Amino acid sequence: MITTDIINRKTFQKFGKWWFNLKFQTQIMIMFTTLVILVVILLGGTTYFTLKSNMERLITDNLNLSVKNVGDKIELFTSTVDSRELRNKAGYLMTQELAYFSNKGIGAELRLIDGDGRNVIELGEKTGQSDFIPQPAIEEIIKKKSGTLFFENGRSKYNAAYVNIPGKNWIYVSCISVDDYMAPINKLRNFTLTIGLVAIAASFLICFFVSRRIAVPLAAMLQVAGKAGTGDLTVRAHEEGVGLEYSVLGKSFNKMLNDLAILINEFQTLVEDLLANSKKINFVADNQVELIQETGLLVNDMASSVQEISARIFETEEAGREVRMAVESGRSALRSILENINENFTLMEDQSRSVEFLSGHLDKVGQVLDIIKDISERTHLLSLNASIEAARAGEYGRGFSVVADEIRKLAGIAGQSVKEISELTNAVKVESKAVLEKVEAGRKGAKEGLLLTGNAEGYLNNIYRSIANADERITEISRSMEQISTGTGQVVLTMRSVAGTAEMESDAITDAHSSSARKVAELARELAVKAQSLQGQLLKFKTI
Repeated sequence: MITTDIINRKTFQKFGKWWFNLKFQTQIMIMFTTLVILVVILLGGTTYFTLKSNMERLITDNLNLSVKNVGDKIELFTSTVDSRELRNKAGYLMTQELAYFSNKGIGAELRLIDGDGRNVIELGEKTGQSDFIPQPAIEEIIKKKSGTLFFENGRSKYNAAYVNIPGKNWIYVSCISVDDYMAPINKLRNFTLTIGLVAIAASFLICFFVSRRIAVPLAAMLQVAGKAGTGDLTVRAHEEGVGLEYSVLGKSFNKMLNDLAILINEFQTLVEDLLANSKKINFVADNQVELIQETGLLVNDMASSVQEISARIFETEEAGREVRMAVESGRSALRSILENINENFTLMEDQSRSVEFLSGHLDKVGQVLDIIKDISERTHLLSLNASIEAARAGEYGRGFSVVADEIRKLAGIAGQSVKEISELTNAVKVESKAVLEKVEAGRKGAKEGLLLTGNAEGYLNNIYRSIANADERITEISRSMEQISTGTGQVVLTMRSVAGTAEMESDAITDAHSSSARKVAELARELAVKAQSLQGQLLKFKTI
């Protein structure tokens, strides 16, 4: 049972596959023709079997009536005539009955048999054929005495009706050929079959032309849709001569193809613009990265210079402290001279050496101040260059431009302070020289030495105050340079972050890095690649 179900399922699947592989026109023809054949078979079969049944019933009724009529007449003659005359009368009646059937075109076989089944009278084409009625039929007739039955003689089938004649114990049997009385029915059947075949042929032709009327425009529509599916949007469906429905469908399909072609053209233009803009963005971003990297290098150089300046200022502070200590020593020495000038002239020589020592330090201070002045000028020049580079960087360099301006201002202040210190130092050098000359002159006269020493003390006090002031200015410059150094370091980190080259250590910095110029360049390149891919896909479509 399971095997049968599997076989039936496979057969059904094969049939379904075969059916769905057929063309739509062939499917319509097969379905319509099959429907016509079923209708013809159903109507023809119903008509044939109904007529056959009715004809058999009518013939049987007429045959029974005929047999009863003849039998009653023979029965009547059995009581009025002798046996010989009875045979003649019976033969006459049977002859009339045979003629009646002949006029109707029905071949009849009439038999009058006795109680043993022997023929008393026989009429018809089968006269002399003793076994015309088969023995089983004879036995049934003798047994039942009256009724109907069917029997076969060779290839012919007969419908027989029989009735008993009690006066002589005879049985009258009337047999007619089924083929004879069914001949009109068979002709009608053959005619119906002919009409059915003609109807099938006509329906096939009608179905062929109708399905062709349906399938040909549909096939053309499918062909257009297939070409459109490959990207050819220049094809168009037929709008005339294909029927109202296909005309409306063709117009709608053509409108859809036209709108799709317009959309593809607009989209292709948009993709081309997108590709061009992405390339421009990529170019600008790459240039921005290079510019920021160059600016970062300059800022690094400036930071190095600032650090070097800070180191020089630290050295200047140390030198200033030494000078201040030297001046303090000079003041102490002068006070000792004032106290002991008359007591020990040799101390004048020591003071002379101290003044010479001070003069040497002042020369060093002058050299340091020259260095600081040179550094200040370089700082001012670097800040100008930084301002220029910040202007080139545009929006990204605005903050750095402010820092560069502050550096330039501080460099100007430092230069001015150095100038003042240099002037004071030169003055100290001049005064030291004068002190030295006065000390030399003091050797010649104590009074003059005392006076000059008093003057020298005043000068030293001035020098001390000037050096203290210069030391404060240098300290301020040092603090400013520390701030500048910190600011330049922050600028370097900012420039690296903008360029996308800084090392990130936190989520916030990582978020900032994602929007850097390098990231923008990478996104622009990815956008260009995607735009090129999309443009390649759009080139597959062929438009008007």
